[in-house]
Amino acid sequence: MSPVQGRDTDRFGRWLTDYVAASPALAGYRVYYDHGDSTLENVAAIKGFYGDSIANLNRLADVDVMVVSPTRDVVLLVEIEERGSSPKKIFGDAVTILMCNQFAVGRGQAQENFAVADDTRLIISGVMPDHGSRVDKIEQVAAPRFREFSGLAGGISPGNVDFAFASSIDVVVSRLQDMTVRLLLG
Repeated sequence: MSPVQGRDTDRFGRWLTDYVAASPALAGYRVYYDHGDSTLENVAAIKGFYGDSIANLNRLADVDVMVVSPTRDVVLLVEIEERGSSPKKIFGDAVTILMCNQFAVGRGQAQENFAVADDTRLIISGVMPDHGSRVDKIEQVAAPRFREFSGLAGGISPGNVDFAFASSIDVVVSRLQDMTVRLLLG
């Protein structure tokens, strides 16, 4: 039986929402995530774009999880691949997210925009079968090379990107929990 797409993103999003709400150091921060109960206020599509306002022409990426500050800056973005992915897909996702200077959360026809800041962090994560040492390739070869790229004006710095891959989604979610606590409370 194949996993239900989005189930683990929902599980992580609910955990992160509860964690941020319970942390006094993160008062006023908000968490948005996709793939959950759409009747909840913070479950919505998160659209990355370049420019001043979002349109189909300048929409570049969709992201699974976003944490924003009270000043409407994007603090953290998380992309979760719940199914096995290739390095090509992973780095393609990462590059399109880096090209965005804003992210929007939609509610019907209304959009709420959030700006990328100099310290915005991005975690690209997911399941990756370890055939041919794929996880080692990501962590030891590709990720360090990726971080050497120069960033785009107004975009996320490649140096602010972390990768978290494992052959099990449960291990990935556990690593994401540890990483987000470290990144948010630094």
